[in-house]
Amino acid sequence: MVSFGVEVSCPVSRARVGRLETVWGCVKTPAFLPVGTLGAPKAIHWLDVERAGVEIIMANTLHLYLRPGVDVVRRAGGLHAFVGWRKPIMVDSGGYQVFSLERVKWSEEGVRFPSPYDGSYHWLTPEKVVDIQRVLGADFCIALDVCPGYGEPEDVVSRALSLTKSWWLRAWSHWVCRVRQGGEGVRRQVLIPVLQGGMNRRWRQEHIEWLFSHRDSDQWWYVAIGGLSVGEPTSCMYEMVEATTEVLPRGVVRHLLGVGTPADIVQCVLLGVDTFDCVIPTRNGRRGLIYTWEGVIYIHNEKWKMDFSPIDERSRCPLARRYSKAFLRHLFKTGEILGMMIATQINLYFYMELMEVIRQKIREGTFAEWAREVLPRLSRRL
Repeated sequence: MVSFGVEVSCPVSRARVGRLETVWGCVKTPAFLPVGTLGAPKAIHWLDVERAGVEIIMANTLHLYLRPGVDVVRRAGGLHAFVGWRKPIMVDSGGYQVFSLERVKWSEEGVRFPSPYDGSYHWLTPEKVVDIQRVLGADFCIALDVCPGYGEPEDVVSRALSLTKSWWLRAWSHWVCRVRQGGEGVRRQVLIPVLQGGMNRRWRQEHIEWLFSHRDSDQWWYVAIGGLSVGEPTSCMYEMVEATTEVLPRGVVRHLLGVGTPADIVQCVLLGVDTFDCVIPTRNGRRGLIYTWEGVIYIHNEKWKMDFSPIDERSRCPLARRYSKAFLRHLFKTGEILGMMIATQINLYFYMELMEVIRQKIREGTFAEWAREVLPRLSRRL
């Protein structure tokens, strides 16, 4: 059904190359999941997503529940059929998205929140999220958690951790019940717990110990590292990732939620993260930021107005070599949607190449040395 194996480990860091097998195909790790909140990445066609080398995407349970609604996806035959993507899919629970809304009420029962679309109020509980994810039919489903913001008081973070633990026990119990009732389709899915604990190293490691002490099955060997990239300093994020990966068993896949930039990905692979999701390559592409091996191009800048050289001669993306910086800037300045499509495609090609090179360097045993050399360039503003 679903399996994971570590194939190569870096001798001087926690980086490793693995293989994640699903009924929808194989995912080579370390891997990056482009975000398609409503079922597909924005401003790019599926054919171009596939040509870029994407093997798995991330969608969002909460947003799909609100629009188009569970019944629509059910009638379509599940999320894969509805969106036309025939490769693996992971779905987030929506806990992080609720964290960013106003007038949200958390309780032991669940979370009450206003729809960002029409203001109507809804309830999510751990069990309800599981039931929605069953209908979606995604390969990997993230359980509902509470995500505290950076700088929250200790009692707020402690309460969030307590609720996350309680909700996991309920979600897992409900999931096991549904697996037993639901047949083959559900057994192909994996429910993923979220690790929380704020910026407290001890709380995060204690959460891992607690989580594994409550494991009653080998089905969930995939965990998500949550509560990061919420405004904390980058050094603090790295410290929390390190605290997590240093105590996780070797056979557990580590997913870092909502991260990140190319530099963050390289750093966190060094720390032992296997998979990532983030809106950065697509959202920033729509805003005119282009990621390259030499740094980040902000195409709105005046300096590109008369630059008729290719957007990125080193890119594997044919559009990056076909169009000039001046033309791309012109498209953005005139509001042409083609500009966003070109930039998005270039960024996805770059992220997929980045992951491929990372895997190659780990296999060669040179990843740590390569990372030291490439990191200063990845964040440079061109």
